Amino acid sequence: MASFRIMTKSVAAASVLSIGLLAGTAMAQTAPVEKPAAKAPAAAASKTAPGSGGQASRVYSTPERVEARINELHQKLAITADQEPQWKKLADTMRDNAKSVEEKAAERQKALQTMTVMDDLRSYEGLAKAHAESMTKLVTTFEPLYASMSPDQKKRADAEFQGYRKRVDNKQQSMTQ
Repeated sequence: MASFRIMTKSVAAASVLSIGLLAGTAMAQTAPVEKPAAKAPAAAASKTAPGSGGQASRVYSTPERVEARINELHQKLAITADQEPQWKKLADTMRDNAKSVEEKAAERQKALQTMTVMDDLRSYEGLAKAHAESMTKLVTTFEPLYASMSPDQKKRADAEFQGYRKRVDNKQQSMTQ
């Protein structure tokens, strides 16, 4: 049973993490799932993604974090005026993808306490489908932009995403130890 739990957490983490490669919407940090204090302000209750009961779960990005990531990438990739129309499409896709995955994660979080194992599996399935759809949209909108990039911009993009993958991999490894 423990291996099943680890497997489902790994599948969920892998599906959600790859959205973060571009949008930064997946894993911001690891935090325990806690119930906010009765008198705590609403902002103190962070949004959490798939997890098991009281075990650690992922914290999803807020719209502000998504916007910050979009702005950061715009700067790091040195998007030119000619590339702005393609960049706008990509940024809109990133926002829409983040919203879609966040909605699925929120639905899952809301139902965690009453889920059966089948509900749990279906919930992961829905999250994986949302992720797959988001990745298809992301590839479709990023590909023309990447094709229009100079060799220097492509090098920056490749380095940026390799660095992000390494940071995510390190966080995942520290969680399993």
